[in-house]
Amino acid sequence: MAHFATEEWVDFARKRVTPECEATMQAHLDAGCSACVDTLRIWQGVIEMAGTLNAYRPTESGVRLAKALYHIVPRQGVVHRAVELMRLVFPAFPALVAEGLRASEVPNPHFLFQREDLLLDVQVEVRPESGRASMVGQLMDPSQPGRSFSERTITLMRRNTELARAVTNRFGEFHVEFKPAEDMMLTIDLEGEPLLVTPLPSFTTAMTREQI
Repeated sequence: MAHFATEEWVDFARKRVTPECEATMQAHLDAGCSACVDTLRIWQGVIEMAGTLNAYRPTESGVRLAKALYHIVPRQGVVHRAVELMRLVFPAFPALVAEGLRASEVPNPHFLFQREDLLLDVQVEVRPESGRASMVGQLMDPSQPGRSFSERTITLMRRNTELARAVTNRFGEFHVEFKPAEDMMLTIDLEGEPLLVTPLPSFTTAMTREQI
């Protein structure tokens, strides 16, 4: 029994053969050629997997964050710096966060982020007369009340641009002033630990645009 070439079964699986050729190859399968059946199944699996990968599309904000991380943590030979994201735990309305909120819908510009036991408490105040915003925050670990977060560098970034920088005091507190912009995030250098990255919620920038 003559067999078809692998390339022909690839075209068959992709439905790239003529109707006449398709009928001939299907008759060959129906005749019980196990070798060709196995070849076809392999390529059908490959095509199915490739289709699944192509269906995935990362969010635009995720792509921007990934690009920004290359600027925050540049390559340093064989030395690598781990990066961890802090997640927003308050306000706890993820559906609204995804859509973005108007200023009138934000009851209090107060946000809480978390990474394991570490908390980042942030308060934002907009100053319409100057077109700038003020952010105060504090790092804390409720599980270790005596843990010190003094002299930790806090950087406010927009993509690869540094908007503001501060150093925490002995209570883990910091203060920065900045001009509101899209795609802002905080980076926190804990020294000896992974660099923490905190993307600011979309409703933070929406709120500041509305009030300025």
